[in-house]
Amino acid sequence: MIYIRDDKTGDTFSDMKSFEGPLHTIFEEAYSFIVRNTPTVSGVIKCNPKHQDSPRYPEEAVREALVNALAKGHISVLRNPDIPHALYLLGLMEKAGRGSVLMIRQCQENGLPAPVWHSDPALGVTVIFNAPEVTPEVKRLLQYLKGEMNRQTLQDAMGLKDAEHFRKSYLLPALEIGVIEMTIPDKPRSSKQQYRLTETGRMALRKSRGGE
Repeated sequence: MIYIRDDKTGDTFSDMKSFEGPLHTIFEEAYSFIVRNTPTVSGVIKCNPKHQDSPRYPEEAVREALVNALAKGHISVLRNPDIPHALYLLGLMEKAGRGSVLMIRQCQENGLPAPVWHSDPALGVTVIFNAPEVTPEVKRLLQYLKGEMNRQTLQDAMGLKDAEHFRKSYLLPALEIGVIEMTIPDKPRSSKQQYRLTETGRMALRKSRGGE
């Protein structure tokens, strides 16, 4: 497996690992590789004031994609009938036959676009998980957020007069897709609350600037 980081110097290999051993070991090690190279998003869950970090992409959808990658060389084409049987015995293919439906539903429930599948005769199947769409309003907010800023300072820097419009069209969407985060997430209404870019936000900002 290879992780490619998209930065201002171009595509860079920042992590690489080969896996050998029993199938269940390969699966768990490959999944750990994916997790450590996937950004997290921060937020406060409804009815729970505690701040929580969670993976950008739904865990169950990612695990299903990995199971399919191990079992199939191409869409609906098994690599080896023994592999899916072994995955079934390990309890990893209990939802066989509806993996794509599960992945789509999990992404939609988490506010993400549906995964995209590509099939190549040489490379097999590629599954792409897409991050939420960054709206023009959110892109503009990212341009103005420097370091840590409170709501009023950021709103003034952007030259916006309507506080409610700023909250609904700029601040909340940026928080929901995880490109910015609160400095005091356990107290969202704190008078000392400020906002800063997340790693996902910094990546989005670089892309909006054309990788400069």
